[in-house]
Amino acid sequence: MTSTNRYPTAPPASRRDICEYLADDEYLEFSRAAKLGHQAIEGVVGATDRRLVFLTASERFRDLRYDDIRSIESRTESRLRLENHDYRLIVGGGAFLALVSFVGAIGASSGLMALALVVLTAAGLGVADYGVKRREEFDQLRIAEYPVQVIVITDGDGETQHVEIPGNRPIDTDLSRVIRSVG
Repeated sequence: MTSTNRYPTAPPASRRDICEYLADDEYLEFSRAAKLGHQAIEGVVGATDRRLVFLTASERFRDLRYDDIRSIESRTESRLRLENHDYRLIVGGGAFLALVSFVGAIGASSGLMALALVVLTAAGLGVADYGVKRREEFDQLRIAEYPVQVIVITDGDGETQHVEIPGNRPIDTDLSRVIRSVG
């Protein structure tokens, strides 16, 4: 595996971002948003006519030639995420902000800092009030399950690359098609 670092610019979000790392005569067969590595770093994974390419949001680039791949394991898993917000978090956060700002304003006693902290106290109370008034809307906290495809790619040196593709668009069929067409 080779690795190259570049200074970060915008996070990769499209084919175009990953294509900047390809040779002039190399063709990108497909790309997908993914979480890369054990740390689940946001990025893009793509398959070209020669290799797999991985690009993170900080533009850390890795590639793996197809003839270096020893195994590819794929499985579908479920992940959980919270949908909507519990109104108590909003009320508690606003009240906490108000309390801390109020205590800071008393400590500052006068001057511009005290005025800013009083304004921040009012903002915290406003957020808390908003949460209380809209509690029915916010009180629908749900835990949602969504599918991800987890792929573990092992190279000839025994190093592994973990890739997690969210959603219902599996990558294993496309990846198999590309590797078979070049092999």
